[in-house]
Amino acid sequence: MTTQLNEEIKHIEKFKNIICPKYGLIILENWGSGNKNKKTNCDADLTVEIIDMDKFNELNCATNYKLGDNLTVSLKTIGGNFTIANGGTGLNSGLFKHMILSTHIYAKEEFNKRKLKIKKYICDIGKNKRWSDVGQDKKLFIKRTLQELLWLLFNVPVYRTNLYEWLNSRQSDLKCVGDKLFVPDKKKLSHICEPKFCGNDSVIVGHYKLRVKASGSKVCSSWKINYEVIQ
Repeated sequence: MTTQLNEEIKHIEKFKNIICPKYGLIILENWGSGNKNKKTNCDADLTVEIIDMDKFNELNCATNYKLGDNLTVSLKTIGGNFTIANGGTGLNSGLFKHMILSTHIYAKEEFNKRKLKIKKYICDIGKNKRWSDVGQDKKLFIKRTLQELLWLLFNVPVYRTNLYEWLNSRQSDLKCVGDKLFVPDKKKLSHICEPKFCGNDSVIVGHYKLRVKASGSKVCSSWKINYEVIQ
């Protein structure tokens, strides 16, 4: 068992035995490994029920929740709170599907052009090899190609709006970071919010940093995007 997994198990137990009684909640469902999250586009780890309104109101949150309501909860350890979502880099992945890139010819062309460059590059260096064999530095071309794609896409204002909509819509009703339970705020997009390059693998769009990384140890492994809150 990894250290991270062990910490997550401890966090769930702490939430169940300490946080729930404190705020008048009981756990109805553990969402498990993450498949349900992907299907429903939600960051929830648990579903809870309000069984004591007096205790729940100690959260001091302005909501219309009532006794018996079922709420989703996202659990984050103190060190794991910066990553709010993981997504793919394909046209059918969560964010890009929400952006409906297939209806925007220019964006689709740019998307496919870079994907073809990456596919050719992977074949050239040996798609069945491991990154440890070909050298971790060989990832740089793919990182920069995807980084450029993200920068290009989020120079389009409507796509920045889509990004904020998608990430805000994923938020659970409640969030628990360490010992603190609260209603997460919705980030608001500034009108002046052009994307910025960050390092050799990330693009910053307003409140968020989008970082591309390989999802596996093989050259043929797919690539994903980590979505992080930076402000």
